[in-house]
Amino acid sequence: MTSAPELTVIQVPVTDPRVEPLRRELGHEYSTRYGKDAHAEISRYPDEEFTEPYGGLLLLLLERGESVAGGAFRRYDATTAELKRIWTHSAHRRRGLARRVVAELERAAGARGYR
Repeated sequence: MTSAPELTVIQVPVTDPRVEPLRRELGHEYSTRYGKDAHAEISRYPDEEFTEPYGGLLLLLLERGESVAGGAFRRYDATTAELKRIWTHSAHRRRGLARRVVAELERAAGARGYR
């Protein structure tokens, strides 16, 4: 019996190249599912809103160094973080990875004082 590969959780800036699969697949999904310009939706908030100084965070789940899931939050108000861009790579869906992303984001938001 083989065990499931271990997942590594990392916090990254939006400019990290490992974020590209997230941006690419989200763009395709938004365009296909909602029929709108994905670039406009993904660019709706400045990248800085997903960084520490501005109260946000972007994280990825890596499996063997590959980005398999991720998500972010941004500051909504002094006590509220808004979860954004929850994503699971199309080849890794149905494994509970989005649930793990949400749990990690909620934990990180709580550690930063969001309720």
